[in-house]
Amino acid sequence: MTDFFRKLNAKLRGYYNYYGVIGNFESLASFYYQAIRILFKRLNRRSQRKSYTWPGFYELLKYFRIEKPGITEKKLPKQLKMIFCV
Repeated sequence: MTDFFRKLNAKLRGYYNYYGVIGNFESLASFYYQAIRILFKRLNRRSQRKSYTWPGFYELLKYFRIEKPGITEKKLPKQLKMIFCV
């Protein structure tokens, strides 16, 4: 399980770094939401009986510190903005 969540975090971090530009937070949040739903569904398919409830699943996410979406692009300083706008 530890290895799986480490790889999941690496993939989420890579996605956020690539698509984390200013103005794209809604898409990042949507991606995170869908990834969490799919993960919940997949983890509950491991046996006949449900492995996790939503509260228990959120505790699992906290324990493994799953990456949350965030903007990684830095804003340009005012001096650089003036150079590019001219």
